[in-house]
Amino acid sequence: MLESMLSKPRPTRAEAGDVANAVLDGSDVLMLSGETAKGDYPVNSVSVMSKIATEAEKVINYKNLFEDIKGNTPLPISTAESTAAAAANAALNLNIDLIIVLTDTGRIARYVAKYRPKQPIMACSISSSIVKQMNLTRGVVGYLIPSFQGTGNLIKMVISAAKSMGLCDIGHKVIAIHGSNEESPEESNILEVLVVE
Repeated sequence: MLESMLSKPRPTRAEAGDVANAVLDGSDVLMLSGETAKGDYPVNSVSVMSKIATEAEKVINYKNLFEDIKGNTPLPISTAESTAAAAANAALNLNIDLIIVLTDTGRIARYVAKYRPKQPIMACSISSSIVKQMNLTRGVVGYLIPSFQGTGNLIKMVISAAKSMGLCDIGHKVIAIHGSNEESPEESNILEVLVVE
């Protein structure tokens, strides 16, 4: 996407516009290849792409985007997707720092990401392969947890980790999505709004 940076320290205006438009069009991932593999400015290429994407995300109207996605989603939807949509909607209306999702397969985290919340989504799973996969979904940070047992303590542990990662701050709110049955985390039907302590 920034091909001129194979040999130059800055992209052309057209390349910068292409990166920004990809973000505004809803791309989950932006990729550099030659710029970082054989280019003269690999670190600069990544830095420039990150800055362009960050600036482009600042102009997204998340409320309109949510309404468009919700309006174009065929009905009926599953309980899990309804909970995910409710979390994305609540994140729009409350001062939320982070959305925490307990997920076995990553499906619930992908449902939340589908509705494009501005806040990061922390997808917590016991499977390291699922955690790695989640890192490729827009807005999702995968996090490995030891088990799904003891949901209350587990969420406190995840919030503590999120604070150390800079994803949430004391006194702010987070949303946690999980199931009422700890044995079936994909049957998420509980949405909690918690204040970070």
